[in-house]
Amino acid sequence: MSSREPRRVSSKTHTLDGTLFSSIDHAITHHATVLHEISGLLSTDLDKEALAICVSLIENGVNPEALAVCTIYERFCILKVLMSLLVSS
Repeated sequence: MSSREPRRVSSKTHTLDGTLFSSIDHAITHHATVLHEISGLLSTDLDKEALAICVSLIENGVNPEALAVCTIYERFCILKVLMSLLVSS
């Protein structure tokens, strides 16, 4: 192999501190599933994608309480629009 060619590595050999990435992916998937179940118990009506976005925002420094207020306000605005559509029809 020449020094110009990229090194090809099988996905099974990618490790992080001796742990296979597949194990990390499994753990992340498991935590996302548990978080989604908790979300369902709390009747948040957030799907897995919305939860992932919320977690990412919080991990990047967004205030969780402010995020909750924004989420509630967004739903209120949607309900207000739907109510106005129902009244006008």
